[in-house]
Amino acid sequence: MKSIKYVFLIVIFFIGILIGNIINTFAKTDVDYYEEVFPIRNKSGNIIGEEIVITIPKDYNKEIIKINSSVFDAFYHFSSDDKEFVIKYTINNKSKYNYEYINNSFVIAPKNTFNRNNYSNSVRSDSIIINDSYYRSYNSAIKKLVSDDVELSDENLDLYLRNNGYDGINELNKYYDDFYGKFYSFSLLLDGNVSNYKETNSVLVEDAYKYFYSHKLMFSCGKEKFGILKYENNCNNVFNKFNRNKKTTISTMKIYLDRDSYFSSYLISVDFKFELFKSLEKKWFFFNIDFKNIIF
Repeated sequence: MKSIKYVFLIVIFFIGILIGNIINTFAKTDVDYYEEVFPIRNKSGNIIGEEIVITIPKDYNKEIIKINSSVFDAFYHFSSDDKEFVIKYTINNKSKYNYEYINNSFVIAPKNTFNRNNYSNSVRSDSIIINDSYYRSYNSAIKKLVSDDVELSDENLDLYLRNNGYDGINELNKYYDDFYGKFYSFSLLLDGNVSNYKETNSVLVEDAYKYFYSHKLMFSCGKEKFGILKYENNCNNVFNKFNRNKKTTISTMKIYLDRDSYFSSYLISVDFKFELFKSLEKKWFFFNIDFKNIIF
């Protein structure tokens, strides 16, 4: 008789699993996660970061969640004295499933295109559209080319470069190569008084972009800091905290900005991307059987 009871319990258990799978099969598939962004303020009310809240809704059942967050909407409110920006990520999982972080899926990178296009000489390189540039300076090479009282406009530099055997402003980068050597550090161009003119030479604009996101804009998810373009899966241990079936928060990420007069108005935009996968372990609350009240 006891064996019949155990068999009956097992049958009921698997019927519950079957019902759950049927419910899941016919569940809504068009439901998506949603993202909310809240500014983080200090005691004075100034914005010092962003909290990004990702909510996985109750009916969500997709196998992979691809998170893509654009950071720094609040960053434009920073003053020139601010050096640090806090990123706080919260995953609020209300679904029936556990979603776990996919190892090495976190990517931080400059946003490919900017919504704010106030720079008329956009540079396209490797599918990246660069819509901003740095301010030219009276560095050693420029001082050799022009006198200190000459404004560093395209027209003036074009004239001086042509008088020295170059094809105008389009070969300003070649002039730098000849002056500093082929493999000079870009930081040499940021030595001297800053001008009121932004660089338009496409090669130099791209070099400035790489320099800024490698040396001026740094990121950390713990103790180690590194350039945005130099990130190499350093944050797996941090993001593995998302391997939960409830609300979890990461608050150890920071962006550091070394702002100077050459990049004083440089447009900043960064994408955070990572993926979560639906694990096989489920939250078994889609059915509730009280075995104690079963009468045999």
